[in-house]
Amino acid sequence: MNPNDPYLWLEDLSDKKVIEWAYEQDRIAREYVRAPSERLYERLLKLYEEPFPYAFRVTRAGYIYMVRGRDYRLRIRYRDGEERDIVSSENLGSDAIISWYAARDEGDVIAYYHSSGGRDVGFLDVVDIESGELIDRIEGSVHGIVFLGRDRFYYSRFYRSGKCPDGVGAPCDRVFLRSSGKEEMVFGAGIPTSNFILVKSSSDMGSALITISYGWHRSRIYFGDLLRPEGWTEIYGGDFVSHPIDRVGDCVLIATYDQGGMGRIVCVSSNHVEEIVGERDEHLSSAAILDNVILAVYTDKDYCYSKIHYYSVKGDLLGR
Repeated sequence: MNPNDPYLWLEDLSDKKVIEWAYEQDRIAREYVRAPSERLYERLLKLYEEPFPYAFRVTRAGYIYMVRGRDYRLRIRYRDGEERDIVSSENLGSDAIISWYAARDEGDVIAYYHSSGGRDVGFLDVVDIESGELIDRIEGSVHGIVFLGRDRFYYSRFYRSGKCPDGVGAPCDRVFLRSSGKEEMVFGAGIPTSNFILVKSSSDMGSALITISYGWHRSRIYFGDLLRPEGWTEIYGGDFVSHPIDRVGDCVLIATYDQGGMGRIVCVSSNHVEEIVGERDEHLSSAAILDNVILAVYTDKDYCYSKIHYYSVKGDLLGR
């Protein structure tokens, strides 16, 4: 903390002068943007309401995606070309917003999270895609769905106040196994406040790949049998950010930003860490495995465009 900082006094939110200052700055900002805002509003509204498809997911039944326009829709395009809505936010409430979804690989069941006005606390609905039947509903702040069956799945619940079931104070995350409407906490006991947990499965649905993050600058990776959460153990991490990519054989591929911050890919196997793809002068945005090929997405240093490099799982460059 710099004692010479002229705005240091704004740190005291109990000071009436701070509140008055904030309201005055808000008034000044609104006055400054009022005229151009009113002039551009109708034009920008039309652009915003143009249907925008995103968040595509490939399943055995077809291709699921979201569409943002006047409302939010989840759609499926079957492999024979037929296409239809799964759900529209208009049917969930006048101001409902669908934030995200997860679907079974089979393409028969979908889980989507919606809330009033985009609030942080809402509902997770698990629905049969063909019939529209509501299989399950969870209220709260939840994320990280991993399906194990039609009505059986892991999910993470975020506690915004109070305490987690193990007594750790909020904010905190815990992982639950939900089955036929009943649930139990299966992972996260004792993990400190302000750590957030995301579970995903390997592409073969055999392993769990778990990220425990503290803010945006530190994370740890856990790994284990997908069906045995009591055996999930830490395999990688430190005072830097890392993301699990997938498991290939005995190797857990991880994108890690432990050197210059641009990102590299390592293989973790039996407590041994081997570099597969070294750090470049471009930012490693994401990576995935497809048919034993690593697809690494890089963004240039000025964040103007992205490109994909193809590597073997041994790290040999196959194309770009």
